[in-house]
Amino acid sequence: RVEDPALRRAWRSRIEDHDGTAENEGGIARWLRLADAVGLDRDYVASAEGVLPATRFAVDAYVRFVRDESLLRAVAASLTELFA
Repeated sequence: RVEDPALRRAWRSRIEDHDGTAENEGGIARWLRLADAVGLDRDYVASAEGVLPATRFAVDAYVRFVRDESLLRAVAASLTELFA
């Protein structure tokens, strides 16, 4: 969806922040470590089986939004976490 190579390179850092790199764990791994620390089963958390219906609705709506809207609006929506 992103045609501009410079923007793709910049966006890659956000993917690495979530997924991690060979040298650093990402946010997903840190989230699972937190689940371990509070006594939750890692596989259960990763499965998303216990996600509440309202949460699933909100996430699905967000995914539809970024899929269907312009690239500018999709990127802007994904950056709201930086200002919350």
